[in-house]
Amino acid sequence: MDHEAIQQYYEQVYTNKTTSAFAFDKKRYLAWLNELPQITQTPKRSLDIGCGAGFICALLQEQGYAVHGNDISQKAIELAKSKIPQGQFHLSQPDGQLKYPDEHFDLITCLGVLEHIPQPEPVLKECLRVLKKDGYVLFIVPNSRNPYFWFGGTEQIEEHPRSLKQWSELFTNHGFSIINVTKDPGPTYHRQHSFLKKIKIRIH
Repeated sequence: MDHEAIQQYYEQVYTNKTTSAFAFDKKRYLAWLNELPQITQTPKRSLDIGCGAGFICALLQEQGYAVHGNDISQKAIELAKSKIPQGQFHLSQPDGQLKYPDEHFDLITCLGVLEHIPQPEPVLKECLRVLKKDGYVLFIVPNSRNPYFWFGGTEQIEEHPRSLKQWSELFTNHGFSIINVTKDPGPTYHRQHSFLKKIKIRIH
């Protein structure tokens, strides 16, 4: 499925559903973020790739970050801007390029995004480029060894799940160091594994 088809899908998703329909679980998301090492210097900047309606950005803003986000859906960007007027939000580029300078962000979050990209390598290269040398990345991705995927997968748009070993190799081959891997205690229907990349990855 190409970029345009995926974009049309998510435009429809964000147009037809209210933001409350996205099953945002604040406690669950905070648990993921709390696994990250504390970044104390200020100012500090975060980027949420696949930011949707801005839920994660809102939590990060509460933690003192100047928040940035990008998403494939223009409707999602509009929702995020209305939720966080001080944030900076942009439409994702088909080639995966991020319009930011090198070593710009202290933290990057990418939650439930990579499995929807057939070739995620360009996105990973860009994450590494715009991340500060002492920065962190939190990836959350599904484990293909989960029995859920054996019985029809998810109802979401096309997915390309990998095993934990495959995800780990993908990250390390692109310059990331894994600092933790943990299991997402979230809903059984879409169990995932989170990866934190600090330039060390911390996975949940």
